[in-house]
Amino acid sequence: MSSEQTNRLASIELLQGLSGDNMRSLEKCCRWRRYKTGEQILDKDSSDRDVYFVSEGAVQVVNFSMTGREIALARLQSGSFFGELSAIDGRPRSASVVALVDCLLGSLSPQLFKDQIVGHPDLAVRVLGRLAGIVRSCDERIRDLSTLGAVERVYR
Repeated sequence: MSSEQTNRLASIELLQGLSGDNMRSLEKCCRWRRYKTGEQILDKDSSDRDVYFVSEGAVQVVNFSMTGREIALARLQSGSFFGELSAIDGRPRSASVVALVDCLLGSLSPQLFKDQIVGHPDLAVRVLGRLAGIVRSCDERIRDLSTLGAVERVYR
């Protein structure tokens, strides 16, 4: 393996602190794929349950309103991850993901992801922090939709 291939997970913030051997083992367990700008990575409601690591590039997490308007939920840069909700609860995807630029992603099966969480408490705490952030963000959006008028919502 080239040094490029052996360092594909090195930038992933979630995995910081794992031993070199564990990181190499995890990297070998990932399925690696390149995506072109604008390419669909995941569809909302799909049955894919893998966790994805953004090794290179950037992706956008999106959802669609009842009228079909695209709503950007998050932009994730190199070093980020996504897909943990479906990996943890086994339910369909809650949003779609699209490549913002050409990118390289590694995907890890839900069981291997859960094994990492169970085996590495620091990693588990980082995942919990991410989930808490998602809940807080959703709470803010719900508050805004419930309390702001139409004009204020547009400005927000």
